[in-house]
Amino acid sequence: MYHKNLVPNVDPKGLNELTFLALKDGKELECLIDTTEGHVSTNAFFNLVQLVIQEMTGFKMLCNGRIPKGFLQKLEKLEATNCMEMVSLSPMLQNLKEVKVINCGQLQEVFQTDEILHDTKENQGPLLSNLTLMELHSLPELKLIWKGSTHFVSLQSLMFVEISYCNRLKYLFSPFLAQSLVLLEQLKIDHCNGLQHIITELEFDDEIESEDHPYSPLLPKLETLTISDCPKLEYVFQTPLAQVLPRLKFVWISNSPQLQQLFNVTKEENGVGRAIVLPCLQDLRLGNLINLSWK
Repeated sequence: MYHKNLVPNVDPKGLNELTFLALKDGKELECLIDTTEGHVSTNAFFNLVQLVIQEMTGFKMLCNGRIPKGFLQKLEKLEATNCMEMVSLSPMLQNLKEVKVINCGQLQEVFQTDEILHDTKENQGPLLSNLTLMELHSLPELKLIWKGSTHFVSLQSLMFVEISYCNRLKYLFSPFLAQSLVLLEQLKIDHCNGLQHIITELEFDDEIESEDHPYSPLLPKLETLTISDCPKLEYVFQTPLAQVLPRLKFVWISNSPQLQQLFNVTKEENGVGRAIVLPCLQDLRLGNLINLSWK
């Protein structure tokens, strides 16, 4: 017998004793849980810690319909590979630590917040506050990493980010999210043809002025920055808060012909540009950056 979902078709109670689930080489299953046709357990998959989805050719999403309150609340590791019909992946989960998404040809967004904002005040801490690793590879339709409001989200534990072959992605982080990246050590980006900004410019000046310490360093733990084959990227960091990168050791940037500046140099009141401070820089490699200016 074929099933389009696990809950309620396989187990109406929600399979909430599972701690590990691997789904591989299936065609019929479309989602883990479907809430569109009636009541399902609010604690569906509540105890699941690790979820692996591979070669599920008909799989479209984790939850079809309104997300139950306890859904995947203990999930720590999420991996999706070669799921060519998947269009969306995960709600923003407080306990999630690792996310790897590879070769999901229809995926348009990784994390969703708009469907769970009604419960944010009941959360014990910020969403995604335990996420340490994020890898996104070969996602040609990916437009957004974060869909919906991110003001209840913190990337305070994120240390490693790798993104490649995501050609429709225009930016990685909002200014609000970027200010929470206090532990990020490695950022690697390659073959993202549509990428225009790592940190989007949207309303950044207003956010800076509202901070108690407006010039505190952004990305204070960043050590390795690697960017290659991003033809629309004009700046690495356009925000003034990235003019001091105290731990940055390795910078390798290549094959990004529209890149004009590594950093946006702001000026003091006397018109002199504020110095870029990179006290730990050991290895700087720049190649095929035909529009790069050092002004």
